[in-house]
This record gives sequence, C-alpha cells and structure tokens, in this order.
Amino acid sequence: MSMITRRASFGALSCVRLLAFILSGLALIHAGWRGEAFARELPGQARAERLRACPDAIPDEYATLPDPPEEEDDDDDDDEDEADVGPGLTTGTKECLFPTLEITTGNQSAVVGGRAGSLLGPSAKIPVSSQLKATFGLTHVNYAWAGGLVTTVSIEGAGDASLSQASIHSRYFAFGLMGSRFDVWSGDEFSFRAIAPSQSPLLASIAPWRSDKSIFVLSAEDPSFRRITVSGYGPDRTPDLVAKWTGRLGNLDLTLSGAAHETTLADGGRLHGYAGLASLRVNLPQISKGSYVIIQGSGADKALGFLGIHTTTNAFGFNLPAALNAATAEAGKGIAGALVGFWQYSDTLSYAAYLTGTKLSLPGADGGKIASWRTAVNATWTPVDGLAFALEAGYAKSLSDVLFVPSGNVKTILITITRTAL
Repeated sequence: MSMITRRASFGALSCVRLLAFILSGLALIHAGWRGEAFARELPGQARAERLRACPDAIPDEYATLPDPPEEEDDDDDDDEDEADVGPGLTTGTKECLFPTLEITTGNQSAVVGGRAGSLLGPSAKIPVSSQLKATFGLTHVNYAWAGGLVTTVSIEGAGDASLSQASIHSRYFAFGLMGSRFDVWSGDEFSFRAIAPSQSPLLASIAPWRSDKSIFVLSAEDPSFRRITVSGYGPDRTPDLVAKWTGRLGNLDLTLSGAAHETTLADGGRLHGYAGLASLRVNLPQISKGSYVIIQGSGADKALGFLGIHTTTNAFGFNLPAALNAATAEAGKGIAGALVGFWQYSDTLSYAAYLTGTKLSLPGADGGKIASWRTAVNATWTPVDGLAFALEAGYAKSLSDVLFVPSGNVKTILITITRTAL
C-alpha cells in the first residue's frame, strides 16, 4: 500500500487556524489564573477537595446525540452523590479544568504480497516496527453557559509534537481544529488508529436544530483536509460545505451526511464535487451494555477525500500515490462501505471486527479502476481503569488497473498498550 503525506495549506486558512489556537490558549490561561486565585482563598482541606469538585463528565460534544439513558439502580443516596463529582479541577464558580494524558505503544509485524508483475513483487516479511504516541490535553468548561462552553487544546506526538485539537464549542456552535462534521465511523475501536496521528480539519459549524432524539448540523470546513495526493493543487478558494442529520429511534441511530467540495488546480482550473454518506448504528443492550453494529456506505464524485481515503492511516486501508497529480486523482468517482461490530463481553474484555471496501474510477488514468478491501479483528483487555492491552490481526488487499497503484495484499499483527493517566 502506498502512503502519502498531506501538505498543509497557507494563506487565509492558516491565519484562521492560528487565531483559533491563540483564542483557545488564552481561554485556558485565563482559566488557570482564575483557578490559582480561587485556590488561595481556600483553607487546606477545602483546597484538596476542589480537585474533585467538578461534574464527572465533560458536556457532550454538541454535534452528537447524548448517550441513551441508563437503567436506574437501587443504590443509596450517598452513592449517587459520589457519582456527581469527578477528577476535574475547579477554577472558579461554575468553571472546571480537566487535564488528560494518554500514552500508547505498539509493536507491529507485517507480511506484504503482490500479484505476479505488480510493483509489490513477491511476498516479503517486514521487520517488526515499534511506535509510540503520547497525547496531552486540557479542557476548560464554563457551566454557566447553556449546556456548557468547552475549550479544548490537545498536543500529541512521538518526538515531534503537533497540535491535534484546538477548539471551542457550546451546545449550538463550534469552531477550531476538530473532527469533521461529515464523518461518522473512522475506526477508533481498532489499534491501528490508536497509534496513528490524529488529523482534523479547521472548521466552523452550527447546530440550528437539536433535541434528545435528533440533531442537524451545518459546517464550513478546510478543503485541503480532503486532499488525496500531494501535487497539482492551487490555492483553496471555497470551504467545504457540510450538512449532517442524526436521528434516534429506540436502539437505532441513523446519520445522513452531504458535502459540496471544490478543488482548485495548479493551472487555475476548478473541479466541483459532491459526496454523500448514510450510516446506521444498531445498539445491542440485549447482548451487553456498549455493544453495537454499524453499517455505513458513501459515494463521491470529484470529492474522493470524503470516502475516508484522505489520511495516511484511514480505516479503508487505501491511499493514492503521490505519482498521481490532483488533475487526475481528484477527477475520479467512487464508493465505499463498512460493516463494524463491537462486543463488550465483560467489564474488562471486549472484541471488535470490521470489513471495509472501496472502489474508485479515475478517468484521467486511462479509465483505470481500483478496488480495495480491509478487515481486522481484535481483543482488548482492560484489567484496571486507564490501562488497556490489545491484540489485533488485520488483512488488506487491493486490485488495480492504474499503473502507479500496485495490486497486492498486507497481513498484519499488532499489539498495543494504552495508559490513560488522568
């Protein structure tokens, strides 16, 4: 499988990205100053208790529906009172600061094979590779706002640190560097995503309609995030326009997304594309709490990045090579689908499996056709809160008529350890 590195865009979009980061940082610095002043006013015992004086959870990200209500139990009032506090740090009246620290290490072994005459050549075993990713984040919540005003900054990396999120959101709006409103499932249940760098677009969005059963979101997003190759692009002129609706009926969550995308080519030409997605999640509380099945399908015309193949570590196991320029790659059509299952076997053990498929047609590459499939199964053991061990086996295969896109397959075994310290 070939890999590409997405090139960052500059100009007006970078200025907005920098502004979002500065505003997020100033909000957190202000929160910290408020908290220090607040601490000096407390006696010793009260100062210690302020570490657990916050609600147990950060308000839900505004673009998602709240979790289904849990069945009530017969615990006494004292237990209920304890559940109302968590590890947050109070920084003032109705304000809290939540730090997070997560470290993931992984070891992967892979075997690569190709068809006779393909660019991959005969089967070959790739030496075991080790990867490490650390993520540190700070989230400030002002509960005085309706639904909470949440400011989040997150930095991750292994050697070279990068800004993975810098955002501000409330119940009805959000802006900053954060997850795209178009996407639904991206493989977060699997280990290959746990050790991969996070990639998010700069966006601004609103939720003009929201209830406990449905939500409608509109978003303007950085179009460079959906680039599927590295050369042949001109300056971006128009943001991606995204609309998403999610509705809940019992244990069913249905999501419909649509996007309009413009690609500016190096010669000044423009390609106008569209993409759509439908996703159905079936929650399975009758099997166990937290278990579910997801069925997802998407299609795109001159907007292939919305099929999920725009990042180098995507759940669809496929990337276009840098040898294809934007005029060829971005003019294509395609469809993609995913079937996902997650089983929470017990409080400490879970299993997950998925199968994805992608088919592309690139008229500019002699009408070439490309098909790719990927599957993986894993088991995750969590002996204590904040510590997880995962074993994952994966397989990916591609068939291609395009010269620069090889046919072949990859088999992988991946072991990861994740520690969440805060």
